[in-house]
Amino acid sequence: MILNRSELVEAILPPRKKGEQWIECLQLKGGLVLVLSQKGLALYQEESAIDDPLGQGFLGWVDLPEPFDFKGDAPWVDRYQAGFVGFKDGKALLITPQGFRLYPDKGSALHNEALICQLSLP
Repeated sequence: MILNRSELVEAILPPRKKGEQWIECLQLKGGLVLVLSQKGLALYQEESAIDDPLGQGFLGWVDLPEPFDFKGDAPWVDRYQAGFVGFKDGKALLITPQGFRLYPDKGSALHNEALICQLSLP
């Protein structure tokens, strides 16, 4: 049997500090990079744009509400498959053609309930 999976996340880059915050970067199919920080989600055209002081390649940002920010040091990602990313604290991220949607848990994500935040694709 041959399985044809559409993996939207190609790789998770090693966590690192950016300023005072930890970040974890998800390399997406097509070259975009989703950056998870303790306080928000950001989208960049490519990995090198993350450290560009002029912000070239920066595509968008969304703040995480305080009770839902990522606690402690990265890594936070527990697993990923196709357009689903699960986190160690139970949160779930869905990657859709319109963008990224973060939920408090997998069940909420499956039922499209209790959306924490969303970051649209440009």
